[in-house]
Amino acid sequence: MAMILIAGMAMSGCSVEEQPQAQSALEIQQAMWAYQERLTNECMTSGGFKYIERSMPDAEVLAVAGSPYSLDAAGAAANGFGYVDEVVSNLSQDTLDDDPNERLRLAMSESEQNAYQTTLEGDPEGISVGCRSNSREEAFEKYGPALESTLISTDRIQQLLNDKAYIEFERDWALCMSSRGYETTSFEMFQTELVVAANSLVTTTPELNGDLNSEIDPARAETAKADEISAAVAYVDCLEGMRGRFNEIVANVGS
Repeated sequence: MAMILIAGMAMSGCSVEEQPQAQSALEIQQAMWAYQERLTNECMTSGGFKYIERSMPDAEVLAVAGSPYSLDAAGAAANGFGYVDEVVSNLSQDTLDDDPNERLRLAMSESEQNAYQTTLEGDPEGISVGCRSNSREEAFEKYGPALESTLISTDRIQQLLNDKAYIEFERDWALCMSSRGYETTSFEMFQTELVVAANSLVTTTPELNGDLNSEIDPARAETAKADEISAAVAYVDCLEGMRGRFNEIVANVGS
């Protein structure tokens, strides 16, 4: 599930005009992640270690706060909102799957493992900063201002939610959703219910040793995924043709 980032944090580095321009927040995030991984690779290589550049995980994607248009028709039809996929993935993934570099590290001797970890993540006591932290900071300095320009500030989000035109916009969308068989009153309520449904797929039972065993019935997950896709398609369909209206509302908020 995508995280929501609220703009308004302190930025450093070059001006927005000097940043690589992208058409969307997602494109900027992808470029920032790729740049960060390349810098980490260069840093690790200079330290005498191999590093495998990672693809940006879904969990790193930042949704445009306050916008209902973070999902397009193709994405809705293929994956819904991704909530079921995330729950299933979180239950099945382990650290080695998340980071291929952990496999590299575990194949080393104990002393080499410690040196690799310190070079990558820094000293546990904070004496030295690792390649990833430095690369993340440099990437944010380069792309952060451009990313911030695509987001909506905390104050404007609150103004937007209280704006009469936005309330009417959301009401019209909810009426359309009702005609499609989905009773809801807001974008947040609709997606929250889908998140709750996805999380309910996990069944947790105690084991004899006191540990908890969590699992998901594949058949239930498949049905839930199909239901989520149907809901997401309806969500997008009901927003079709309203984007210009939404952009105008956002532009007028606080002006």
